[in-house]
Amino acid sequence: MRKHHGFSLVELAIVLVILGLLTGGILAGRSLVRASEIRSVGNDYTKYRTATFAFKDKYFGLPGDIANATAFWRAQDGDDGLGTDCTDIASTTALTCNGNGNAMLESYERYRFWQQLANAGLLEGSYAGVGDNPASQNGGTPGYNVPVTRLDPAVFTALWRTSYNSGSADVYPMGSTNIFHFGKKSSPSSTATASRPVLRTEEAWNIDSKFDDGKPALGKIRTFKHGATASWAAGSANCADNTNSELAEYSLALGDIQCALMLIW
Repeated sequence: MRKHHGFSLVELAIVLVILGLLTGGILAGRSLVRASEIRSVGNDYTKYRTATFAFKDKYFGLPGDIANATAFWRAQDGDDGLGTDCTDIASTTALTCNGNGNAMLESYERYRFWQQLANAGLLEGSYAGVGDNPASQNGGTPGYNVPVTRLDPAVFTALWRTSYNSGSADVYPMGSTNIFHFGKKSSPSSTATASRPVLRTEEAWNIDSKFDDGKPALGKIRTFKHGATASWAAGSANCADNTNSELAEYSLALGDIQCALMLIW
C-alpha cells in the first residue's frame, strides 16, 4: 500500500517564496506601467504645445481659430466654412471650418483645433472637429474628436478658459487664457467637457514638478481651487490644500484620485 506524504516545511516555504516573488513582480509591473502613463501626460502637454506654436508660425494663427482654414483644407459646409453644417456635422476628411481669428478657442473651435493640427501634419490621427454633443460643443471622445491618451479614460481638451469658467470662485487667478484641460468626463456617456479628477495628488505633483514649478495654483500647470464647489470642479476640490494661490500646495497626504489639471500654453 502506497504511503501518502504531505509537503515538508521546506517545500511549503519554497512555494510561498515563489508566490511572493510572482505577486511582487505583478505589483512592480503595474507600478511601472502607471509611472509610464503619468510621464506621458507631461510629454503629451509638451508635444501639443510645440505643435500649436509650430502651427501658429506656419499659418499665423491658432489651429481651430484661424479665419482662413478653408483656404487650405476646404469647407465642411461647401461654402464659406461658417455655416451650421460646418460647425455641427463631423468631418470624415480634412474638410474643416473657419474660426473667427480672435486667438481664443471658443465653441466649435476647440474641436477644430485637433482636426487642423492633424491636417497640418503636426498631430497623428484624424479628428471629427465637433463635440460629442454638437449643439453645445461639449464632450471629448479619445480618437474621435480629441487625442487618445495612455491614461484611460482621461482626455485633453483645448479651450479658452473664460469660455469654461467665467468666474474665479473655483479657479485660482490666472487671467483669461487658452489651456489644455486634462481630466475625465463625469461618466462614460456624459457629453460634458471632461473635468473630473483622474490623478492622485502625488501624481499631479510629480507632473507639475517635472514640467513646471510643482505648485498647484501657480505657473503653467495648475489644478482647481481648494474647496471648489462648482459641479464641474468639485471633484478636484481637495487636490490643493489652500485657497490662497501663494500658499497652496498639493495635498500629498491624500492617496486617492483627487486631481484634474489645467495646463496653460
